[in-house]
Amino acid sequence: MEITIILSSPRSGSSWLSRVVRCIPDHSVFTHNTYTTQFLYSLYPMKSVNPFCDDGITRSGLVDSLLKPWRVRRVRSYIESRAAGNPTVLISPTLSNFLPLLKAAFPDARYVHFQRNPLDTIASMKKFLAKNDCGGFIDRYRAHAYGGRIFATRSASIHMLHRLRWMRLIHRGYLGVRPSGFQDAARYSLVDFLSWYYTANQRDILNGLADIPDSRQVAIHYEKLVEHYDDEVAKLLEFMIGDQEKPEIPHSHDGVRSGAVGRSKELFDTSELEQIHSFLLANAPQRVLQSYGIATPLSIDDERWIKQETI
Repeated sequence: MEITIILSSPRSGSSWLSRVVRCIPDHSVFTHNTYTTQFLYSLYPMKSVNPFCDDGITRSGLVDSLLKPWRVRRVRSYIESRAAGNPTVLISPTLSNFLPLLKAAFPDARYVHFQRNPLDTIASMKKFLAKNDCGGFIDRYRAHAYGGRIFATRSASIHMLHRLRWMRLIHRGYLGVRPSGFQDAARYSLVDFLSWYYTANQRDILNGLADIPDSRQVAIHYEKLVEHYDDEVAKLLEFMIGDQEKPEIPHSHDGVRSGAVGRSKELFDTSELEQIHSFLLANAPQRVLQSYGIATPLSIDDERWIKQETI
């Protein structure tokens, strides 16, 4: 089965990239909006709903070891039955938590590591966390009633489930996946927590890719996709399709805002940026930091990081 798995941190632009790859003809694409995420969580129900756990499955107990063959078969049958023989793309930030399972189910899969500037990613996480600091079931249901009763009920139910999963966080709201070690960071300040979250998620991804041959993995960057769309999509198609006849480059720029690059300048002040930068330098994988030149101490005059003061 030809399958490409696209991994990213939350708020890295995966929703936009999913719209791009859905434009590729004769491909089946599974995203967080196609119930694939919920299906994966359903394979680990006790862990998924437990507010005292994280979502990582790298540590396996006796029950997990016994159930692993069944879970592998379930994942393969779920994807194969819906892909209808087409080349397949899985894309969702949630996938990083299920890499051991996916690697067992699809041993020949290709992997795309989709990255975005850490500061912009963390800034977007901050906005999204605040956005999901909202009301209960009824409020969520009313806000999504435009999609019909089933859609509104599903959205409201998922909202309440995430609130339960994230209840130990001292900050209101939620993002989605809980990286390995989530509970150890649940009492961090907001800036430290977001810095930790990005770092832990990227470590989960890179640890999962460590044993994948270079020929079966590639890095794609959000900023390059924004600025050099045709070149980056051609690079992605070359990786996914290889020597086969390639389709016309899909055009899907909808939802991309010019201000999305450099957003950290708007949401963090100087001291917060210095705090995030120091945390990343001390803890984040160098492979990620070097892609964005974050390998030296922050300069107070560095225009890439510092918020522009308004007069």
